[in-house]
Amino acid sequence: MLTKWLSVQNQLSQSIKDFSPDRTDRIHLSGLRASLADGINIIENFFLNEGYTQNDFILTNPSGLTRNNFLTADFLWHILNSSLHDLRINGELLASLPLAGLDGTLKSRLKTDQTLGRIRAKTGYIDGVVSLAGYLSGSNDKIIPFVFIYNGKENEEKVRQVFDAILSDLTDEIF
Repeated sequence: MLTKWLSVQNQLSQSIKDFSPDRTDRIHLSGLRASLADGINIIENFFLNEGYTQNDFILTNPSGLTRNNFLTADFLWHILNSSLHDLRINGELLASLPLAGLDGTLKSRLKTDQTLGRIRAKTGYIDGVVSLAGYLSGSNDKIIPFVFIYNGKENEEKVRQVFDAILSDLTDEIF
């Protein structure tokens, strides 16, 4: 829905830009059409304008529930890092991510004294691919982005345990 909303917002912005008050023009909202393809195109163009290439990402469905999407861990890390420093979005982004050991998909994970409430992350799973990406808060209040993506035949629960162990080790080092 957000991707379709982008396409409508883009059309509305164009209509407003083309509007001339000295003419009898009107902005016709009835002509606006929500398009997933147009929204994806807007997202792709944003990333390309930021200096990323088609080698960094392929986006076919913004829900993430497809094997046709492709993001490198490096690309995702850069997006998380730049979002952290963008005051227009960082508050909402951080608030949307579950807190380790406390809520959402991380409620039963990362419950050690060092990790509890110090990690905000998005989990991901599609057959054969397990991911965890987000932020780790250090003792000096420095926020560190991280991205783990595993693509293979290993049991997903075992992979999650490895991700959690790495994050626990990192927090032990930071504190």
